[in-house]
Amino acid sequence: MARSLLLLGSNLGNRELNLQSSINNIQQQETCKIISISSVYETEPWGIPSNNNYLNQAAVIETSLNPFNLLTLLQEIEMESGRTRSVKWEDRIIDIDILLYNSFVLDSLGLKIPHPELPNRRFALLPACEIAPEWEHPLYHQSIKSLLEVCCDETKVWLKS
Repeated sequence: MARSLLLLGSNLGNRELNLQSSINNIQQQETCKIISISSVYETEPWGIPSNNNYLNQAAVIETSLNPFNLLTLLQEIEMESGRTRSVKWEDRIIDIDILLYNSFVLDSLGLKIPHPELPNRRFALLPACEIAPEWEHPLYHQSIKSLLEVCCDETKVWLKS
């Protein structure tokens, strides 16, 4: 079984329900087991202007799927939830990213692991640090906690109350 760190995000519709439904869908898969889930964080939009804040949540899973099959599964869950893809960083019902997969490094056209923007995104590092602070980034050889401490992203991220 491999261990993977995922980030879920939603800024359309019932954001909390979108996150919970996606977590439930992942948990229902025979090929995935959720090990831990972070608190929910509210985040200012990142990438393009939007009037809708995001809710973000990290999850650590164990999976028997290879990275490509895991990506396919997560994209199927997104599509079943109503996710469309037309503009990069557009508002979305749900987004599920693979941040890390064991200590695996992959740079292919459709999938990059570790997620290339992880060290630059406070909204990903903060929930990830809550549940996996010592997980080492395989390229930077720094823990998630260390990456968060030096992250220059000034996007506001706060614990959802």
